Amino acid sequence: MAVGGGILRTPLVWAQMVASDMNATGLKFFQWPGKRNSEVLADIRLDQYDKKELGFIPIELGKSDIGVWDTTAALGRYVVTLPSKLLLSPFIDGIGQGAWHNMLRRTQMLFHREEAFDIRDFRDDIPRIKKMLMKGPDGEV
Repeated sequence: MAVGGGILRTPLVWAQMVASDMNATGLKFFQWPGKRNSEVLADIRLDQYDKKELGFIPIELGKSDIGVWDTTAALGRYVVTLPSKLLLSPFIDGIGQGAWHNMLRRTQMLFHREEAFDIRDFRDDIPRIKKMLMKGPDGEV
């Protein structure tokens, strides 16, 4: 039954896989709302560190040394392995679905939901975002 469910979900599995792969390359092919929110929040948090607005331990982002040959090799590996990913992903999805849902249930009981950090309606309101970051989310834990 589990594998059958994975096969039925094949179009969804493939769409999520391709979107995830495209996002990993940095292309803005399709972004889940949470990904864009995290980029905005990360930029604001880094700005706060730069301006010494926070009393936390400062962080330093390293410089990327990924070159053209690294990117070309990664693209080659992706193209070579893509057929097996497309063939096996529905089966792997079906087999792991029960464990995945159990892990999600346990995690959701411990942590704030992504919706608590949703800033889609006020991405340009920097003071409001800074206030939200300092206070944390309201409600559910």
